[in-house]
Amino acid sequence: METAEGRLVGTITDVLQPGANDVYVVKTDSGEVLIPVIADVVQRIDPLSGLVVITPLAGMLDESGY
Repeated sequence: METAEGRLVGTITDVLQPGANDVYVVKTDSGEVLIPVIADVVQRIDPLSGLVVITPLAGMLDESGY
């Protein structure tokens, strides 16, 4: 997974299905983050390359940790 600017976020390790939308569990260098699978965040999913491109919402990623 990477941001729209090309910064590596991490690797999706699980997909949670808590209700209204799925949530990706992403392993980063500093731990795990939860990424909601909503149109405002997930910009592109490319199954052939295994790439997911996101635009994180404010505060979603710890800027020092990814």
